[in-house]
Amino acid sequence: MNITIKRPEISGAPFTISELLIDNVFFCHVIEDRDRGLFSTDTIQYILSVKVKHETAIPYGLYKLVVSFSNRFKLYLPQILDVPGFEGIRIHSGNTEADSSGCLLPGIKSGNKVINSKVTMNSLFSIIKKRSKVEKVFVTIKPYSN
Repeated sequence: MNITIKRPEISGAPFTISELLIDNVFFCHVIEDRDRGLFSTDTIQYILSVKVKHETAIPYGLYKLVVSFSNRFKLYLPQILDVPGFEGIRIHSGNTEADSSGCLLPGIKSGNKVINSKVTMNSLFSIIKKRSKVEKVFVTIKPYSN
């Protein structure tokens, strides 16, 4: 299973609202921190020189996703693995970039936030849990134009 996050052009806003597709079919929107144009192929030194802690979206790239226990949230959540320069990146509910530290927050786009995040997260997590039992799950972060 492949989850694709299609980001719009970098706007300089403190948030990024992207489309989330499951196997190339639109599922929902996600809000993240500001996209600073980083790529997983950039050097770790470069990523850390550009990254603003708690205010930067994860780099463009391909990542493995697993379901694991979150000590912060005290429940099982999807975790995006091996994100250069970031730790503990999850998909979880939330409405604005203030609720994220690089994490992906699913919902329905409404202005500068997403709404219905808990319901959307529950639906998405149900799909991820089911599919991850029978196949590997990946997350691809890419520009909307690609």
